[in-house]
Amino acid sequence: MSLNPIRQMNASLVRVRAPQPQDTARRSTEVPARELMTDFERTAPLTVAPDRHIDAALQDMVVGGVRSLLVVDDGELLGLVTAADLQGEKPIQFLQSPMCSSYPCKHSDVHVSDVMTPLASLTTLDDATLHRTTAGEVLALLQLEGLTHALVMQSAGNGETSVRGVFSRTRLERSLAEPQRSVDNNVVSFRRTA
Repeated sequence: MSLNPIRQMNASLVRVRAPQPQDTARRSTEVPARELMTDFERTAPLTVAPDRHIDAALQDMVVGGVRSLLVVDDGELLGLVTAADLQGEKPIQFLQSPMCSSYPCKHSDVHVSDVMTPLASLTTLDDATLHRTTAGEVLALLQLEGLTHALVMQSAGNGETSVRGVFSRTRLERSLAEPQRSVDNNVVSFRRTA
């Protein structure tokens, strides 16, 4: 899997975004979905290495002003990690699991790869169907699936797939006038890769 331009977060290289004027106008749920997608052709995604400690990854999110990072190793997309993954139950579950190799397991033993959602388990949206999908339908899908983020995948003519962008449930909820609670599966094309 190839990625559009990616930026690896590390201690010596941190991208800080200039403050953007906040668009506080609420939009209709019928606005085209693409208008509220973070498009990686316009904004380089922030990434993190799988071996980065979870506290450092959370700090990367704070500095970058985001709540999710693509997990990338040697240019290969491995999955997605969200602030909820880093701050929620997943670190504790890992510490209590046989996957934690040290004994006793400590917070310092938890890395991004231990709490991320692997690519094969992510629900993704197909970029080809976004032209006929509304932001309200994407929000309804995220709510239905209990997701905070969904990647948008784009197929190239040569059979390769790349990440085109990401939808954030929080951004959609803040931007839309009223949350959409139902989804028409004939319009929103998504897949959970297994």
